Amino acid sequence: MNLQEASKELEINYEEAITRFGGVESMYQRFLKKFLNDSTYQELEEAWQKGDYEAIEKKAHTLKGVAGNLSLEKLFSISNNLVQKIRNKQYEETTEIYEQLQECYEHITTIIRNMD
Repeated sequence: MNLQEASKELEINYEEAITRFGGVESMYQRFLKKFLNDSTYQELEEAWQKGDYEAIEKKAHTLKGVAGNLSLEKLFSISNNLVQKIRNKQYEETTEIYEQLQECYEHITTIIRNMD
């Protein structure tokens, strides 16, 4: 699967994403592949297991930034939602959002791994 095909599955705005990387598709694709090695999601999972809402908020905020830079709009939105719920101390609403985040992250990483 090439990047343009993957962009539909990743729910990214292809043109916007490429523009963000100076119009160089190969540079965007290189950074997208580097996303697989970013430890933020694993650190977020560890914080979730510990119930450390301060760390969850920080890691979700970092993930939101990475997702935004890569135009991964759905992951950006879910991460932002998680950050806002924690900042507003609406902890009882975070489990469903975290599950959405997990599903979205797994979907994205699977697609990236299957790209040419």
